[in-house]
Amino acid sequence: MAQEPTSASVLELLKNSSLPEVVKGELEHRILAGDIDVGDRINEQKTAQALGVSRGPVREACRALVSQGLLNFVPNRGFFVCRVQTVDALEIYELRMALESAAAGHFAERHTTAQLSRCRRLLDKMEKAARRHDLDSYYPLNLEFHEAIAAGAGNRRLLRIHRDCVRDLHLFRTRGLMQGVGMTASNREHKIVFRALEKRDATAAAAAMAGHIRNGKERMLAVVQSPAGHKEKKPRPGAA
Repeated sequence: MAQEPTSASVLELLKNSSLPEVVKGELEHRILAGDIDVGDRINEQKTAQALGVSRGPVREACRALVSQGLLNFVPNRGFFVCRVQTVDALEIYELRMALESAAAGHFAERHTTAQLSRCRRLLDKMEKAARRHDLDSYYPLNLEFHEAIAAGAGNRRLLRIHRDCVRDLHLFRTRGLMQGVGMTASNREHKIVFRALEKRDATAAAAAMAGHIRNGKERMLAVVQSPAGHKEKKPRPGAA
């Protein structure tokens, strides 16, 4: 059962944002956090009541999320959270491989000590999570590691498209993509990327990141093509 959106900071957000923007941000957060599941219908009335607004801003926010690719609108039925299919996920992985390899190369050339230290701390935290087989801790750290490299590349358009790719992959939920050996393999690849970043070797960093994303795609395919992957009823998000 999906949780209905609530926000303790709506009044604070309203100081700098319109009502539809606040509602849109809250819904987007809930969708990407997995609190509202893929395929779920957005209950406009309950959302409006939970946020203390009318249905108008909720509907406007939902329309904006349709244009963003997070929701679908079905006439006479309402707004539903999109589901990314395997073929779409493959395309996203291909785009991520190009983007993130470029980002890693740029990061290697221009990173600051603080940026590299942040990546090292994230790497250490992921290592501990992987040893505990703690996917709930590992997954957001993994996203933060990739975000840190993309942000440190110094290209705003690259960062924006990278975030779009990550957002879309949130809608492709496959339980087990990074569980067990998947997390260990993923972080082993992160370490290879990090060593190249640390040496400021742009060529090696780009190649290591491309290989990491490619391997993530293969791990995804191995899961979705397995009998267990086809039978999974409540999947989880996957990532490289």
